[in-house]
Amino acid sequence: MTSTQKVNDKCDCGSGIKYKKCCKPLTIPHINDEPLCVEGTLRLQNNLLIAKSKYGSIFNATIISTKYFGDDEDIPTLVCKDDIKLVLGKPRHPENFTNNEYKIKLIDRNNCGLYSIEV
Repeated sequence: MTSTQKVNDKCDCGSGIKYKKCCKPLTIPHINDEPLCVEGTLRLQNNLLIAKSKYGSIFNATIISTKYFGDDEDIPTLVCKDDIKLVLGKPRHPENFTNNEYKIKLIDRNNCGLYSIEV
């Protein structure tokens, strides 16, 4: 996000979605304080639903380097281990993601059909 990014502006990532519904970090303290927090899950809900239908609510993921989020350089990206085309999000603190494989749990925190990721 640039210093001028506003919540109702189109997100800087290039998705065409408003920043508040795309890459804006959640403001739930117990999520934001976690060292393995994953961002971008709001705009990747379709991928999360596909992963849930294929693998259930708990499955394995891995970190790969991609330009998926429109960055100029490769960035660490969380993907399904068995289908790396299913991008799940990007780590807020990539330095904390040092393993080759992670157990992912999809959680519908507000029972509204929007899933977040617990690592």
